[in-house]
Amino acid sequence: MNDQHETRPASALLRLVGPPVVAAAAATLSLAQEAETVPRPAAPAPPVARVTAPAPIKIGRDLDADRLAAEADFRRRLIPQPIEADRFESLLTQLDVADDKRARLVKEHAEYLDRHKAARGDLLRKLEVLLPASFRYDPALNQLQPVYTPELLEALRLRASIVRSVLDYEGTLDEGLGAACSDSKRNLLRAFRAQRAQELYGAPARLPGATVNLLELVPKCGLTGEELASIESFFETYATSYVEQLRGRWLKLLAIEYEEAETLTSLGPEWRVGRSDKDALEIERSLSQLDVAVTLTDRAISELNESSLVTLRSSLPPLASRKVIEAYRKIVHPEVFDDERAHRLLVEEMIGLPSLDEKTIGGIVQSLASIEDRLRALGTQATQLADGIIEAESLPAPDAAAARVMLQSKLQGILEKRRRIIRDGVNALRPMVPSGEGSFIVRLDDALAMLAARDRAGRFLRDGYDARIGEIAILEAERAAEAEESAREAERNENSNAPAPETQTISPNGADTPPPAPPRRTRGTRGG
Repeated sequence: MNDQHETRPASALLRLVGPPVVAAAAATLSLAQEAETVPRPAAPAPPVARVTAPAPIKIGRDLDADRLAAEADFRRRLIPQPIEADRFESLLTQLDVADDKRARLVKEHAEYLDRHKAARGDLLRKLEVLLPASFRYDPALNQLQPVYTPELLEALRLRASIVRSVLDYEGTLDEGLGAACSDSKRNLLRAFRAQRAQELYGAPARLPGATVNLLELVPKCGLTGEELASIESFFETYATSYVEQLRGRWLKLLAIEYEEAETLTSLGPEWRVGRSDKDALEIERSLSQLDVAVTLTDRAISELNESSLVTLRSSLPPLASRKVIEAYRKIVHPEVFDDERAHRLLVEEMIGLPSLDEKTIGGIVQSLASIEDRLRALGTQATQLADGIIEAESLPAPDAAAARVMLQSKLQGILEKRRRIIRDGVNALRPMVPSGEGSFIVRLDDALAMLAARDRAGRFLRDGYDARIGEIAILEAERAAEAEESAREAERNENSNAPAPETQTISPNGADTPPPAPPRRTRGTRGG
């Protein structure tokens, strides 16, 4: 019985691979059996030598360690982790909380930890049971990826239940900290709140504007202590809005994640198989809307930062606000502002000319401010179009290409308008150049030549994009005509297969009379 059982896998494999492989395997087996009957010469004795165990060889990265690290990170992000006691004590020390308030907060934090633990409880144990069936480790991405089954949906529902409770406890503890913090330590509390929000709600952003935290950026822009103190109220308002937007975005992402899991679970594994290309594309388009929705969750934070820059521009001196804006533009779509940045550097170089008087310098600064005011609205439009190009990447390939073409055409048009304004600014500088500074006149000419070159390149690109737009329009018209013709053809076929309608004779008095009976067939009638 054991021998028969051991041969079944081999026999099944031979049946699976087919007759040619079966024949080759049979021949090999026959030769092996013949070799067993031939006496073999005695093998020489191996030489006696000291055998040293080879050192273990490590090829590439340690996959086990990577997997364990990825799983630990996944679990940390799956459910918000509480603030540990030692970290909370350190925070109270940094905030210089008075002893009486400190004792109350320590007690509140202990209750907070108990609630965190209770919120997990049996739900977390049930979630842990479901996780191996709901997620699998992908070594190529070094991440855990969802497995779309009803088990995943149940795991996501359990997670949502735990998260709702945990976030309520976080809010209660934060309120206590806010009430106990003195005005002199508000900046430290703001920094902690932003950091904690990133821990709780942080998720990778696709739009560059959503990656910026002005609480971190502005203090690094070289502003004086007096300038920073003058915008203290701005920081307080921004911190509250920033945390709220992060939390709102995260909750939307959780909802989108569940909707996507529900959709893909209902479609089943390898859902493209057995579907026509047209049907598969329609499903891809439906799924891509969820991916687009993920990108759109970035907009609220990006718009918060843009509106906050407007506030800072009116709250800070011109030079200070320009530092902040320039730092922001270096992070958020710097390619859109290349020409403006080059113009500002040219102006700064001109201001540094030793032969300029104060009046001329004032005129140059005023000219720069005027140019920047004219560029501002176009800059906002350009960044929105650049964001749109990123958002289009979430669409299926044909739709993404069509969207990019249209957005790029509009973007090139906006950039051309911005260069036209900058050209006005360069020309306005020429009369202010002192005599004897001929070399700087050459610099202005070079700047104009550079703008002209970028105009030519931009027009070439825009003409190409517009040509693609025309081709897309033609293809869409052809598809619409084909669809209409197919609909007509289907209608004609349906009408041709329908039975002929019965006719009725209407009597003069309006009463219906039955149609005449067909003649009776008799012997000898033709066709009988």
